[in-house]
Amino acid sequence: MKSVLTIMSFIALSMMSCENVSNNMSNSCDDCDRFRNGKFKLTAKIGFDTVDFLIERKDSIQVESTGGKEVAKLHIKWTSLCSYESLLLETYPLFESESMSKMKTTPVKINIISCTKDYYVIDSRKVNNKTVYDTFWVVE
Repeated sequence: MKSVLTIMSFIALSMMSCENVSNNMSNSCDDCDRFRNGKFKLTAKIGFDTVDFLIERKDSIQVESTGGKEVAKLHIKWTSLCSYESLLLETYPLFESESMSKMKTTPVKINIISCTKDYYVIDSRKVNNKTVYDTFWVVE
């Protein structure tokens, strides 16, 4: 019983801390301009696998690749200094899915909520209206 309460407390604290990150750090990055162009790394959990994506952003186009193969091309529209929307332009067969198809018609809204010289943290509202937090690492 004690371990169940400990786990429930940890989950509750984790949820509150994510909410606080989003609410309290929304203006903590005052140099978002440097993320409009460049190379970034994102590590994602897909099923049971952990996959590293290389993201190359130039102006309004973002290309995502993994294992040296392009998997998606997106249109980026900056809506404010630290916010943008991404709309899927192309995806390649390996990553084709129903949710990816929805991303071709419904943009994902992304806010940069904090940053350092090495990375930036975003919250994004995905197609299913679930908010996701991710870290994009700057690749030099």
